Amino acid sequence: MNMPDIKTTRKIQLTGGSTYIVSLPKEWVKYFNLKAGDEIDIRTDPQMRLVVSPKELKVRETKAIPVVQCERENPDMIVRDVIAFYMASAAGVEISSKCLTPEEREMMKNAIRGRLLGAEIVDESSDSITIQFVVSHKDLGINTAINRAFVISSNMLKDDLRALKNRRPEEALDVKFRDNEVDRFYFYVVRLLSQGTETLEALKSDGYSVSQVVNVFSVIRSVERISDHAYRIAENIPSIVVGDFPEELVEWGYSVLELYSRAMNAFLSKRKSQASEVIAKASLVREEYWLKVVKSYAALPKPEQIVPALLISDSLNRITRYSMDIAEATIDTLAKVELESAQGGNSST
Repeated sequence: MNMPDIKTTRKIQLTGGSTYIVSLPKEWVKYFNLKAGDEIDIRTDPQMRLVVSPKELKVRETKAIPVVQCERENPDMIVRDVIAFYMASAAGVEISSKCLTPEEREMMKNAIRGRLLGAEIVDESSDSITIQFVVSHKDLGINTAINRAFVISSNMLKDDLRALKNRRPEEALDVKFRDNEVDRFYFYVVRLLSQGTETLEALKSDGYSVSQVVNVFSVIRSVERISDHAYRIAENIPSIVVGDFPEELVEWGYSVLELYSRAMNAFLSKRKSQASEVIAKASLVREEYWLKVVKSYAALPKPEQIVPALLISDSLNRITRYSMDIAEATIDTLAKVELESAQGGNSST
C-alpha cells in the first residue's frame, strides 16, 4: 500500500463539556493498520503544529520496491543506483540483470553486500535479483553508527602517522580497506536521516528533530571525507619516506588527530564549549604548522618527495577544516535544541 497523500480540513468537536476531538483520516488509519484502542503519539513541532504518529509502526503491506534496469549499463553504475535507493530509504531494490554475465552478477552482488549494511539477496533468477534492506535504527542508531565511523577513521589516521613516524609504509597498508567500512556507516546514516524525515522514529530514538537533519548529515559527511583523506595520506607515505622529511609533519598530524577526536567528542556528548574550543584551536594549529612545514619542503633531499609531501599536507589541512565543520554542526544543533525548547516554553505560558 502506497503512503496516502492527505490534505483535508477537520472541525474541532467538543464532547463532555471539556474534551476537544478531531477525527483521523480513514486512509491514514488504514495505512498504519490501526484500530480502536491503539495508541498514537502527539507532539508539537517548533511552529506549534501538532504531529501525529503511531506509537508502533505496523504497516500491513510492504512498500513497492524500485527496479534498476541494466540495459547498456555497467555493473558499477548499477551498484551506484542501488546505493542511491538505499540512502533514499527504499525497502529494497529489484535489479534486472539480463545483460550481465555470471561474473558481473557475482561481482555486483559482492559489491552491494560489502558496501551496504543490511543488504540481503532474498530472491534471484536468471534475469533478476531482488535485494532487501533489513537493518533499521532499532538495530543500530544514528549516534552509534556515527561513532563507529569515527573510531575507524581516527584509527586510520593514527596508523598513517605511526607509519610515517617509523618510516614503515607497510604499517598503513590496510587503511584503504577500512575506508570502505566508513563508507558503509555513511550510507547507513544517510538512510536513517532520509527515513527520519518521513516517520521521525529514527531521529527521535537518538534525540534529534527534523530541523537537525542537515547538521547530522554534515557530521557524518565530514567523517566520511576525513576517512578519504586518511586513505590519501596512506597512499603517499611510501613516496615521502624515501628520504628525510621534516619531523614537524608528524607533529602536525597528531595535532590534527587530537582536533578531530575533540570535535567528535563534543558532538556526541553535546558540549558547546568544547566545540568552540576546537574551532579556536584549529586556526592556531593551521597557523603553527602550515606555512612552516610547507616551506621546508624546498629542502627535501629528493625531488620526488615534494608532490606526496604537499598532498599529505593538503589532507591534514582539509581534515582540520572538516573537524571545524563537525564542531560548527555541534553548535548549530545545540542552538536548535535551545530554540525549540524556548519556543515550547513560551507557548505554554
